[in-house]
Amino acid sequence: MVLWFKIYLIVSILISLFIIVLIACKIPMVKNWRMTRFHNTVGNEIKLKVKRIISKISEKINNQNQLKMVRDFIVLKVFDKMKNWMVPCFYLALNLTMFKVFFDVCYLAYLKEYKIQITTLILNLNLSFFLVIFVKAKELTARNYEEYLKVFSNDNLIFFDNNYCLSCSIFKISRSKHCSNCNKCIIYYDHYCLWVNNCIGMGNYKFFLNFLFSNGLILSYGMKLVWAQVINVIIKDYNDHNDSELVIKGVLNKINFMVISFDSDKNKIIVLFFLMFCFDIVVISFTLYHIYMIRAGKSSSETDKWDFIHHLIQEKLLFQYHPKSEERKIGLIRNETNDEKNVYTKFIGYQPLNQETMYFEKINNETYLTIDGGFVLRGAENIRKLTMVTKENEVQNIYNKGWWSNLKQRLK
Repeated sequence: MVLWFKIYLIVSILISLFIIVLIACKIPMVKNWRMTRFHNTVGNEIKLKVKRIISKISEKINNQNQLKMVRDFIVLKVFDKMKNWMVPCFYLALNLTMFKVFFDVCYLAYLKEYKIQITTLILNLNLSFFLVIFVKAKELTARNYEEYLKVFSNDNLIFFDNNYCLSCSIFKISRSKHCSNCNKCIIYYDHYCLWVNNCIGMGNYKFFLNFLFSNGLILSYGMKLVWAQVINVIIKDYNDHNDSELVIKGVLNKINFMVISFDSDKNKIIVLFFLMFCFDIVVISFTLYHIYMIRAGKSSSETDKWDFIHHLIQEKLLFQYHPKSEERKIGLIRNETNDEKNVYTKFIGYQPLNQETMYFEKINNETYLTIDGGFVLRGAENIRKLTMVTKENEVQNIYNKGWWSNLKQRLK
């Protein structure tokens, strides 16, 4: 049993590292890291080897076209789908293992007092897990485009008109995004979750949120119950040895995977508590992050867009344009350095001024303010209409309608 558990733990750690690489490769900021490039290289090598094996078989078969279709289907469809389901299967296996350990060493102690609570939490966790896997987010189609266009208007700051999706052959609305994993445009897209192999957006975000809360609740509640058993173990060891330092060393040895074993219930309890503690920190942190995003009126996919706007403000590259002193409509102008023209600024106002596209250029120390690439205005008078955005609160997020309204919209 000791050797079996050590092998199981080492394999689990290796699988966990592989899953961490898979998750990291989905994050934009680490796409150029060495580990990410290594992951992509290994994935491509596996695909090439599968293709070569099937190609050797195909040499002995006359109908090459049909076999080529089978080969492409296996490599491009089956292999990719199997890879996507590795993380959910790992999560399910890990949960089942932890449940088994809990029922083996702790459940009998709480059978009478906490039977209903434990059963309810387990059922809710499993229900939310399968719901968030199989309930798909709402897809943007030509049929529902007009309906959701009224709900999600473009702010012309992070979302713009005429944003066309070539893959779906449809104009995208604000807060929607094309997911490369499911090859669909998702309404109110939040993110693609590897743990459930599903796109999270309008229609299933409520199940995803319940999934997070369910994991946090069952880990926190389970940790409370297991902690009582850990205290009993420590007290028993102290009574047996009457040496607190020796007891602490014994507990630390039990959570060291090089010497750990499942040869006693005492060891199982301590290891279970350690695992639940680590996972609970991660789950609670992620849950708090999503609560913050709801309060701020943002989705996970919009974070990079807002970070870019804030970066422009910090670099003093974001301006407001006031066409008339008495007019309160404000357009935002993004200023980007250009080697050929020194400075190039494009209008990205969240309140378009008569749908005009504005350019502000400085060429050979002469200033031009161009409207629609045609009519040119010069001089300091027009430049005075430009006001640099210096604070983030000067940029309004029109999608933030308050905590309660944001939550109701996310739960639709």
